[in-house]
Amino acid sequence: MSRFLITKQRRLLFQSISSFEASLATAEMLNRYFGEKDQKDSIEQILEGATYCSDLFYRKRVDELDQQILDLGPEAPAEKVKELQAVWDAYAKNIVNDLMKKKK
Repeated sequence: MSRFLITKQRRLLFQSISSFEASLATAEMLNRYFGEKDQKDSIEQILEGATYCSDLFYRKRVDELDQQILDLGPEAPAEKVKELQAVWDAYAKNIVNDLMKKKK
């Protein structure tokens, strides 16, 4: 198989997995917000919502960096990949909710 075909297959797999993870996280968030019978204090709900917004922001950045790393291809300079990976790690560490965390 050519490297181009393998890279294309990896990109398609990555896109489908990312979409599934985001959908799963969104469903869980909606269930927790609307599905719980016991009511939390308003401030707790606001803080939880802010945490989800923050996690979503960082998760989008992580997904964008994944795509940038994939687009570089196997011939990319090692220091460029290492630089992007360091930024990826920094963004990933800011994600609090386990459902939103990205597996390497």
